[in-house]
Amino acid sequence: RPEFALFTSPSTVKAFFAHVQPELISAHRVKVASIGPVTTEQLTKLNVNVNAQAQPHTIDGLIDALIKESK
Repeated sequence: RPEFALFTSPSTVKAFFAHVQPELISAHRVKVASIGPVTTEQLTKLNVNVNAQAQPHTIDGLIDALIKESK
C-alpha cells in the first residue's frame, strides 16, 4: 500500500479524487503531502487531512517535507 500521496496543484487534487474517494486515504492511513497553501486548501475542501506542506513551495521543499514527515 502507498505510504504517501503527493499533490503538486489543486488540479492534481481534483483529478485524483475524481477517481478515488477521499475517505479511502484516511481509511488506508495514507499520509498526504501538499506543495503549498492553495493545494492544501483544495485538499481541506475535500476533508482530506494534510500531514505535510512544502516550505518553500517547490518540489525540493516537498521532498524535504516528506523526509521530515517520514521520521
